[in-house]
Amino acid sequence: MMDVGGQLVAVGAGQTFDVQAPPQGGYVLYVGVRARNLDPCGVMLRGQLLDATSGAAASDLDGRKADLHPTGDGWWAPDVSDPFDVPNVPTCPDYTGGTALGRPLLARVQLTDRAGRTATATSPSLQLDCPRDACYADCRCRCAADYDAQSCEHLDGGVCLR
Repeated sequence: MMDVGGQLVAVGAGQTFDVQAPPQGGYVLYVGVRARNLDPCGVMLRGQLLDATSGAAASDLDGRKADLHPTGDGWWAPDVSDPFDVPNVPTCPDYTGGTALGRPLLARVQLTDRAGRTATATSPSLQLDCPRDACYADCRCRCAADYDAQSCEHLDGGVCLR
């Protein structure tokens, strides 16, 4: 996962991650992987959230093509300084009528290199929350199970234009 500080971090069981506001609007979870024994150029990274109990999809799938870079310890990873190089897994609004916040989820990332080699990694159970910043009310509204776009207007005085 990419934390709010822009660092790729490993997921610990039960860990909570804040959703983030991407340029395209809404809220996402940025996911990535560390990998080796592959062609690091032009890999396709695909990310999705799954319900930790049922294994059912809890988000749409997002895919990004990127080059991986050496991490100095024999592994390769995407450049997380550019959020367009890692999957932007959509979390909010959730048009299924549910919410991604506060429930056990799994993050699944699939990597395919140019030779067609594929690897999949699934995180331990994690939870999502809204960042405690100026956009907190906006995030909670857009991530609510009963999301209605009009009800979220002007919650933050125009600070969080999504």
